[in-house]
Amino acid sequence: MLNLKTVARIALLAAVIIAAQQLRFQYVTGSIVNLALALSAAVTGLPGAALLSFISPALAIVQGLMPLAVMYPFIAAGNFVYCLMFILFSKRMLLALLLGIVLKPLIIAAGFYFAAGLPLPGVYAAWAAQFFTALVGGLVFVGIIKPLAGRLGRA
Repeated sequence: MLNLKTVARIALLAAVIIAAQQLRFQYVTGSIVNLALALSAAVTGLPGAALLSFISPALAIVQGLMPLAVMYPFIAAGNFVYCLMFILFSKRMLLALLLGIVLKPLIIAAGFYFAAGLPLPGVYAAWAAQFFTALVGGLVFVGIIKPLAGRLGRA
């Protein structure tokens, strides 16, 4: 069961994701969303990270930002794996970042290829965009989590 502090943190990070999606510029939006996902892994643990991983692409569909609903499970799974790397390797942040920025884009690219039927040049472009935003969001996270760790703590 989630305590009130965890629920509040999940709600706050969901609000950050909703606000970021309104920017409608993939590289900024994606970087902020990835930062929020990594933060959710650190401050809410697996329940919050899982919830936000699956809510984020659903919100994008509802807001009309993701026209290919067939991509939902791949984006949600990619988000979840990204968060999971930060949870599993919380003591080795650079390893978590490396695995997250490789695995998340691969999962999403597989969706573009197998589910959406995007040709390989388009798949590569999608992979590169996801890699970039996962890298930027993750680097910001790695840079801020140590100073914030004492103040935030896990709920």
